[in-house]
Amino acid sequence: MNTSIRKPVTGSVSDIRELCVVNSMKQNFSAGAEHEVHPPFQTGVIDIGAHTVRMDLFELNRSWQAEKLESLSRPFNLGADVFRHGYISVENISKLIGMVGDFCDRIREYGGSHYRIVATSAVREAFNKELVIDRFREAGLTLEILEGTTEVTLTYQAVREALSGNCNSALENAVMLIMGSGSLFVIGVSRGVMCFCQEMQSGTMRFNDALGSSEHPIEQLRRQLKSQRVIRLLDEAMCREEKQPVSLVIVGNPARKLAAMCGKSLQHENDCTVLDLKEFSDIIDACEHHHGKGFGKIDPDEAAELSAAAVIVRHFFDSLPCREIICPGMTTRGAVLRDWVRRCRMPGVDPFRTDLAAVCRAIGRRYDFDGCHALNVASASSLIYLKLRPFFSFPEHTGLLLEAASYLHDIGRFVDFRHHHKHSWYLLSNIRLPGLTASEHRIVAAAVRYHGRSLPREAHQEYSSLSADEKVAVLKLAAILRVADALDITFPEPECGALKLSLRGRVLHLIVDESDLSSRKYSLKVKGGLFEQVFGLELKLQNGE
Repeated sequence: MNTSIRKPVTGSVSDIRELCVVNSMKQNFSAGAEHEVHPPFQTGVIDIGAHTVRMDLFELNRSWQAEKLESLSRPFNLGADVFRHGYISVENISKLIGMVGDFCDRIREYGGSHYRIVATSAVREAFNKELVIDRFREAGLTLEILEGTTEVTLTYQAVREALSGNCNSALENAVMLIMGSGSLFVIGVSRGVMCFCQEMQSGTMRFNDALGSSEHPIEQLRRQLKSQRVIRLLDEAMCREEKQPVSLVIVGNPARKLAAMCGKSLQHENDCTVLDLKEFSDIIDACEHHHGKGFGKIDPDEAAELSAAAVIVRHFFDSLPCREIICPGMTTRGAVLRDWVRRCRMPGVDPFRTDLAAVCRAIGRRYDFDGCHALNVASASSLIYLKLRPFFSFPEHTGLLLEAASYLHDIGRFVDFRHHHKHSWYLLSNIRLPGLTASEHRIVAAAVRYHGRSLPREAHQEYSSLSADEKVAVLKLAAILRVADALDITFPEPECGALKLSLRGRVLHLIVDESDLSSRKYSLKVKGGLFEQVFGLELKLQNGE
């Protein structure tokens, strides 16, 4: 396959727009296109990273299986702009559009009509990112900026799927490092589900871009890794006993380069390799302390990247009892494609729900929450939502958002009992939950804020700052959360019907197998008003008899 790239498109934005106008009509395979396409066809994913623009071109057969046809990449340092100045220069925006336009042209040569352009850490952190999106739009291109929580969720799910066939037990008890040149994601996995996720501004080239090679960026990276105390947070979330062995899974282009130095080349997304602990330790030691020297001719930027990657891996390798080190071949492009295929084949299915619940429980334990109460509220909220869903419109992923809000609504009691709803909102607003977009995260935090007696008001900044759609979602979620919290029904077993619901006309009957309901009736009277206002339904609590 010829992997040569023609000269990048140059000239004004209007010139680029003329080139790409055909693509703008049907280029994107993001949300909304799931039911409009049928394989076989060619498709591509263009990934704008902090230092490289990459494209993978795939062919999907009738069974939705992907074969990679071509991979292209060009170095392009956006990190020096963003991590040093906070924005992307006008000149670099134009060059970036030209480069991406050339990649799009390559996809069209294969007959590809559906493709996706995504950007990660550098563009995500630029304060003029909206301008970048607008300039792409003017050029007839749709740019999607992957939020950090989205990027980590897609990559984690793709890696888990890839490892299920090759290293099936790797993610039973593991720490996963998703290393990029601009960011680092640390994931803790216990009993096969994610229970910890944190994004760190510790990319392999980040300090080099921000400080320059003369300012000792490697030492800055070491100090930051130590100061964040992520190992302690990992141990708490994973409930890991001392000396309990873990698998260390390293993901990303820097990780694949380290694996290649051990003679383990990864050609495909589904490939994975288990690295020899002693040999790998020697490799990262050499990279960390000799900055890539002794491994033949190497570009200075690549040497700096390998040194930083070695420092990151060494920090976790020395702090954890690693039983094995695994490097999968999964890329961001492959993860994006897999997610789209999943949404096409299984619309409405969210495979991350179990992991999000585990993450929420781990956060709750950190703030000494009442786990039984949180689980009961989550179960009751789910039942109420499922009963109302056929008759009312709800935002996408409402079940997921309600579950997160149910687990975390009382974490503010760790700070103060009296105003715990406000403290819960504050804590949750400063925690990033994987699997949720920024908008969904705001909805969950605001629903938690209003799970008590007070009603939302425009005078409240946490409510007034929401969009109109977000406000409606908050009202619906908070109304359900209040009812579930007031009931506090105990669910002894998942299949037991401790709470039954019956909707007759404009009355929602809440049927409980208890004789004395006086305290719950009082709580429901205090907190059920919002539900009746939002849904126009009267609440009636009664025993099973």
